[in-house]
Amino acid sequence: KGSHHIEKAFSILKEKYPNELEIFVSRKLPLVKYLEIMKNSNIVVDQTNFYSYGMNTLQALAMGKIVLSGNEPEAMESMKIKNSPIINIIPDHNNIVEEIEKLIESRKNIPNIGLKSRKFVEENHDHIKIAQRYIETWMR
Repeated sequence: KGSHHIEKAFSILKEKYPNELEIFVSRKLPLVKYLEIMKNSNIVVDQTNFYSYGMNTLQALAMGKIVLSGNEPEAMESMKIKNSPIINIIPDHNNIVEEIEKLIESRKNIPNIGLKSRKFVEENHDHIKIAQRYIETWMR
């Protein structure tokens, strides 16, 4: 998942912004505890080593969180998604620091981005809509 890149970025951010950020790193937590930590977060950094995002990203987006994860254009195209609030990151701690600093600089936009996150999940990952797409595919 690229945890070492995320942890190095967090170390840099803690040093640069000691009074502005509260950072949690979760590893091998029970799902209930993980979701509780996520619920109390504004920004979630998920995966760096993948072209696309996973279930943790979807759970965070459904909670209205800002998410940094893999979200390459090729993955978006394969899912037929044109726009996404997910901030694409690569396996590089400097990239993660840069993206979080952009959010810190424009923190007044955080609630708005969170709303876009929730709407994105509703529009693109609703279970009824996905089931319908499966039915349409199989009926061809």
